[in-house]
Amino acid sequence: MSRSPHSIEMGERVMNDLSEDILQLEDIINSRDKEREATNAFLAEMLNGNPVRKTKSDVGKFKTWLNQQNEEREVESIPSPELDLFLARFFMTAKKGDGGEYEPDTLKSMQGSINRFLAEKGSLVNLIEDKDFKHSRDVLTSKRKYLRQQGKGNRPNQADPFTKEKLDMLYQKGLLGGGNMYFGMRSRTEHEHLRWGDVELKTTSSGERYLEYSERATKTRTGVNSDSRAFPPKMFEDKGNQRCPIQMYLLYAQKRPVNMKEDEAKFYVGINNKASSGEWFKNMAMGKNTIGKIVKTMAEEGGIEGRKVNHSARKTGITTLIHNGVQDTLVQQHSGHKSLASINNYSKASINQQREMSMDLQKERRKKYERRWMSISRSVNKDVASKNANYTTSSDDDEAQGQDFSQNKSVGTCGLGQEFIESSSFPNFNINPDLSDDSDTRVPMNQNEDIINEE
Repeated sequence: MSRSPHSIEMGERVMNDLSEDILQLEDIINSRDKEREATNAFLAEMLNGNPVRKTKSDVGKFKTWLNQQNEEREVESIPSPELDLFLARFFMTAKKGDGGEYEPDTLKSMQGSINRFLAEKGSLVNLIEDKDFKHSRDVLTSKRKYLRQQGKGNRPNQADPFTKEKLDMLYQKGLLGGGNMYFGMRSRTEHEHLRWGDVELKTTSSGERYLEYSERATKTRTGVNSDSRAFPPKMFEDKGNQRCPIQMYLLYAQKRPVNMKEDEAKFYVGINNKASSGEWFKNMAMGKNTIGKIVKTMAEEGGIEGRKVNHSARKTGITTLIHNGVQDTLVQQHSGHKSLASINNYSKASINQQREMSMDLQKERRKKYERRWMSISRSVNKDVASKNANYTTSSDDDEAQGQDFSQNKSVGTCGLGQEFIESSSFPNFNINPDLSDDSDTRVPMNQNEDIINEE
């Protein structure tokens, strides 16, 4: 059946229109793909570098272990039952490069990294919540418990705070100045991102000067939610004090290069080690590696032992507030922690507090020994007096001998008890009183005689 020229022409028009629509649709798709690439690049740029590196490292370790088990499938393509068994065996047998055991929290963080990797790959499984992975979670819990029993998990790499004595020493040696303790900043990243305009010199209505820190996005306060600090951290002027943070700030501002005083300029500037130039600082930002070693270098030059890193400044500030009796809620508002539970990690007794507790226990132990020894001494004296009362002699020599016996026994035992009270030395007798009982327990007669003979 032949078609009319009109119908053919109309069909061609429809086909042409359809082709144009397809081309336009392809342009739209390509445009959206470019937009998605741009947004993905933006997301990747905004991601915190540490979790990204940690995830890549942990997943790499798990993939290496899988290859050693002759498993070549991608992690995200392994069915849940098999993946659960692989994870259980991995948590049970994984070792560090030197053959040593991982820390308990390290294994837990590996689980989180693998779970995050699967989510990024579009997997719908959840290693931390799904019932399909209960076995691997139970094995991980048992392995962490075992490692703690072996002495792991004591956080040997945690930052050590500075004591007041160490801070005084650093000030005297000219190694310390500034106010990181006041602002409660974390380690290198926050210091590296700090800008000159983030710290402002302000004045109260009464004329008191102070520095105020405006926090940018941080590890826990990313800007996604309105979770800013309760108040911006401040450093107030301490007139007459050579360590006044305001005076240090003004001196730093005076010595900075002019170009580095713009609001967006990096706060930390390079140090000029050429004394002949007369300039304290370089017209450039301090390198991130140098920033990361500020506290460590300062502690080494000051001869201070322990793990002193940039986080030590934050830890020193928080522990100082806690030890001075500041309420945990106020400490949390100052430090920017999201929960009070995080503050508990800093609520550890200082070395001075530990010393005081030790002395208190020694005093209590000494009191109990004193009470027990006085009880023994009274029992011995009573026994001696009883023997002397029943003792008789048939001659003057015997009577004199009896008097000597009485005097030696009574003086010796009473003097021994007094000597113990006035000193902390314990008599070397075979006596082990029960210190948990404060009652005046009497010693059997044969033990009293042993005490007398030994003395």
